[in-house]
Amino acid sequence: MNENRVLESVPQNMTPVPEEYLDGCTMFWDNLIDHDISHCCLAHDEAYWYSETLVEKYQADLDLAMCVVEEGGDVLSIVAAMCILLGVGTVGTFFWLRKDKWLKKNSDED
Repeated sequence: MNENRVLESVPQNMTPVPEEYLDGCTMFWDNLIDHDISHCCLAHDEAYWYSETLVEKYQADLDLAMCVVEEGGDVLSIVAAMCILLGVGTVGTFFWLRKDKWLKKNSDED
């Protein structure tokens, strides 16, 4: 299963994703009844870290939604994916922008 297209084009010289940045399904459940979607959310966290443009951010959001649908394959998964897409498309932008603050904070400590 192709979880995230943004991750396929990550340059080798990019700063690795800090463990603290990988929090899984932020503000959503890691499991939908019997479907574990945490791997979709972790791939999405990585894609947010490596994406540099809003187009890449929105591609990561779409890939997350598709991963959730593919994981469950039922109506609940489709509804959850739509809710997730709405959330990451709006509120997720603020989390995506925090990467720059995180990088700046850590470079000041060095």
